[in-house]
Amino acid sequence: MREQMKRQTGLTLLELVVSLLVMTILTSVAITSVSGIQEQARYEKTVRLLKEFKKAIVGDGDWSKGIRAYAFDMGTLPPNLRALITRDSQPTWRLVTVNAGTSAQFHMGFGWRGPYLYSSASPDDPDALRDSWGGVTNPTYDNNQYYGWVMSPLSPVTSMRIESYGSDHKNGPSDNCAAYEDDCLIDITTNDWRIPVPNITLQFLDTTTTTASPPVTTCLRLYYRSPTLGVTSITSNSVSFSITTSNPTTRRVRFDFPASLSVPAGQNFIALFRCDASGNVTNVNNLYPNDHRPIPIDMQPGSTIPVVFW
Repeated sequence: MREQMKRQTGLTLLELVVSLLVMTILTSVAITSVSGIQEQARYEKTVRLLKEFKKAIVGDGDWSKGIRAYAFDMGTLPPNLRALITRDSQPTWRLVTVNAGTSAQFHMGFGWRGPYLYSSASPDDPDALRDSWGGVTNPTYDNNQYYGWVMSPLSPVTSMRIESYGSDHKNGPSDNCAAYEDDCLIDITTNDWRIPVPNITLQFLDTTTTTASPPVTTCLRLYYRSPTLGVTSITSNSVSFSITTSNPTTRRVRFDFPASLSVPAGQNFIALFRCDASGNVTNVNNLYPNDHRPIPIDMQPGSTIPVVFW
């Protein structure tokens, strides 16, 4: 009787095998589930960081908040991702004094005023911007400038691409991150941060009130940020008109620039000068009319410049 009870309370070999099999299956399911959660987390982090990269470089498009973004402050695209986090040797933000005549100086902001991304500049820190899939094998992108992401120029040179090679660490295919091994990327195009300026139309009150004067020849000068010069300018064609009335006259005049001209968006400045027939400003103190001071104009990506009231 006692031996029979012992046999009933123990596990048979078959029961033991079945129990081990069930435990193995459950463990495998648990590991697969955890692995899937980790892959999904990496995917979500990749998508989030790509959006943050673009916002740091060209903003989120809401100009009502006063955008502070790398391309608008520096007048160029960043050379690497580290440039969004730490200034290093980049010129610091400052107000550049521009001489548009001795009585018409103005100040225009230029330089690095980040960080544009709040993260560690060291790729070894937990909060660094490393590619969440572990980076690519090319050592060029594994250092502390790219954090395992790939940055490449596009055509035209004012466009760029930032991408992660995904879980397989291999270039291609790219299917909008449809699978974990796909490349995930974001493009920053010329239209995201530059604005074409083929011409600018001014409307102003011309207070010159004598019909005896010779025709007036004017040029418009546009001031904008340049990565190598800080602030630079370009001058339009010359436009001549005659004074035909003894009363102040409202004029609407179009000034043409090179058809291919585009400048970094943001707050730029314009100034109207008397010039010679060849379009040369012979005297920077000869602002027109009546020594009118340069004025700022807000240039937003994807928009055109309306008539500017001078």
